[in-house]
Amino acid sequence: LTAILMNPHVLIAEEEKIIVDDGGDPTMLQEKSLVDTVYSLKDQVKALETNKRNEFVFYKY
Repeated sequence: LTAILMNPHVLIAEEEKIIVDDGGDPTMLQEKSLVDTVYSLKDQVKALETNKRNEFVFYKY
């Protein structure tokens, strides 16, 4: 525990990569940086919020 506190691990977001499934096809795996993934998720959340807001307005009338 002391070693972790004295020498914390550092993530450099531009250098860290993750494997992302872009679709239902297992051959569609892509390697993306954490930064790219965060921005992609941010865009997806924004689109979902917009869709939800539009559905609410549609059902309201």
